[in-house]
Amino acid sequence: MRARNVVETWFVALALGAAPGCMVVDAGPLERLRTAADAGMPDAPLVLEDVPTDVPPPEAPADECGDPEAFLLIGSGTYDIDTTGLNPDFSILGMATGGNDAFYQFDGVSGQFWHFHLAALSPGRNPVLYVVQSSGGVCSSSPVAVRNACTMSEGDEHFAFVPPTTGRYYLGIDDGNAGGGRYRLQVIRPMCGNGVQEHGEPCDEDPMMGRCDSMCRILLADLDATGTTSVPPGRHNDTATEAMIVQVAAGDTLDVRGTVPAGDCYPDVFAVDLPAGARIRATARNATSTACVAEMGVSYGLELQNAAGSVIATGGNDGMGCFGIDQMLTNPGRYFVWLSATGDPSRPANYTLRFEHTP
Repeated sequence: MRARNVVETWFVALALGAAPGCMVVDAGPLERLRTAADAGMPDAPLVLEDVPTDVPPPEAPADECGDPEAFLLIGSGTYDIDTTGLNPDFSILGMATGGNDAFYQFDGVSGQFWHFHLAALSPGRNPVLYVVQSSGGVCSSSPVAVRNACTMSEGDEHFAFVPPTTGRYYLGIDDGNAGGGRYRLQVIRPMCGNGVQEHGEPCDEDPMMGRCDSMCRILLADLDATGTTSVPPGRHNDTATEAMIVQVAAGDTLDVRGTVPAGDCYPDVFAVDLPAGARIRATARNATSTACVAEMGVSYGLELQNAAGSVIATGGNDGMGCFGIDQMLTNPGRYFVWLSATGDPSRPANYTLRFEHTP
């Protein structure tokens, strides 16, 4: 600190200490002290070299998974990330992640809701977003959540995450293409029950209304006794965490009508709770459910997964011209039907997904 600043600080402190409250101070002595301390020279302007360039901002991600010095995510925030100077030194099982990777850490609490969104700002990138758990500074190579649904350049990835156990987690920002790039990360902590549908939250309404449960998941049921229901527009249901829950009783059929927006590379995911020995059939039909033929230029994809995320059945022709899944279940539990509708990216793909529950 220069002498001028020392004298100025002392003078102001002495003046404030002498007479508390509102007062008027003669600035003449202070200006004379400033001139004497600076030898009559004005302050030098701040130049770029005065600012350290080797110290990253406090929100910069770590280069290594498990680094205890990685920036700790606590609540909602937006972070711009540049991985061009980082290393491609972490790989997750079963996925090609050849790009440079970066990591944030956060303390996950079982049952707590997080939503992560990663967008590429550099051209030619294929973002990959995942969460891995760490113990003793060592990250597991098996992710507890991962997303690489959109493989186009300048794409984005997002998912909701509810920690299965309480512990330290690392959020990985990676890429399917080699090299680094610039990205924008959004971290959102929706609060279920506050009556506000926040980004990444399927719903946040009164559970007694019959459309939203206590975990802010949308319920789909035959409320008007027509045998049909519709996916509310603009609501997330592209991961198992955000899946809409289909309520179909044994012996009943429910047609769920929905739309995959134009250019959307994410599936629609539906959950159904079934007892042991139940038979579930899910059939993809056209928008009016009158036929099994998809709209012109649209093709369907179907998967049936268990609660652990293992695929136990995939869609196929059922012999009657319908594309669907027909599966007998040995174990009781929650199962997930993943529907993708691909085709002309310039227009939406409308569908009806028919659920049949046979005891």
